[in-house]
Parts: sequence; C-alpha cells; structure tokens
Amino acid sequence: MQTWVETEIFPRLIASGMKKFAVILPADILKQMALEQTMEEEKSGAFQSQYFSNMEDAKKWALKV
Repeated sequence: MQTWVETEIFPRLIASGMKKFAVILPADILKQMALEQTMEEEKSGAFQSQYFSNMEDAKKWALKV
C-alpha cells in the first residue's frame, strides 16, 4: 500500500497544487507507525505534512496561512 501511495497518490496531490496534508492519527500505535512511514516516503518537499490527534487542530493548522 505504501508503494501505491508513493507512486499513485503523492504525484496527484503534488500536481493538484496541494500545499498542506494534515494526518489524523489513529489510537492504534501500529497504524500510527504505518501512516508515519507512508508519509516519510514523500521526499519532494512539495507540501508540508503534520500529524494531529484530532480534527479541530488539523483544521486550524491546514487553514493557517
């Protein structure tokens, strides 16, 4: 799945002009690690990514200029 995200999803997000990608982490530590590892695969620096424990904080960050 990580390879698919790297080869199919990240290029499309970059092409769309996306600048920020907020990730809401699940409570399960293994799922958290998998998400973090997937996000580390994006090395272009075309967008910022940040991890959050809740949607409110993620929205505040994403909307901040």
